[in-house]
Amino acid sequence: MDWNEPTSLDNWFVQLNLACESKARIGLIGSSIFFGWALSAIFLPRLADLYGRKLIVLISLCIQLVSFIGFYFSRNINVTTAFAFVFGTAAVGRCSISFLYLIELMPQSRQVLIGTFLHVSNGLVGILGFLYFWQISRNWLWIEIVAGAMNLVSIAGILLLLPESPKYLLTKKRFQEARDCINKIAKINGKEGLFNGKFEAER
Repeated sequence: MDWNEPTSLDNWFVQLNLACESKARIGLIGSSIFFGWALSAIFLPRLADLYGRKLIVLISLCIQLVSFIGFYFSRNINVTTAFAFVFGTAAVGRCSISFLYLIELMPQSRQVLIGTFLHVSNGLVGILGFLYFWQISRNWLWIEIVAGAMNLVSIAGILLLLPESPKYLLTKKRFQEARDCINKIAKINGKEGLFNGKFEAER
């Protein structure tokens, strides 16, 4: 690695000694993410319908956190490839099911705005990564640390603040739990008074 070159980055190429690996072996790292993603897409959405959005999103974030830790410490291409597969299995919960969970927690009038903001934010990640390597540091580990910290904050936030999706609970006819969730959301939003009425589905 020629560190006098401004385009040289301290990333997996250095950490995993990828100069000694074939292009196919290097490509398998990225492919493993999509293998995991495709596999989990077969059953994870169904589990979210059976056991709730919150649980599946939490499990996915925990799996992703384990992957971040593995990426950080791994110095072996085989280990990193295995963690890439594990990371991929969390992607359906992190991306698709978490989006559904978020939208179901929002009033209908805010869903388009929040959904648009979320997708724009996802699109900005690549731009922020470019700016980071261009102006801040050549070392990828700080990005990994920030991502892992945000992952941990998300887990804590869901555990401590967010209830299950009321819409999901209504589809399961768990009406009292749905009322409790709505009241918890109202409390977080600073609204006074409890909702004790009946839903249309239970009349």
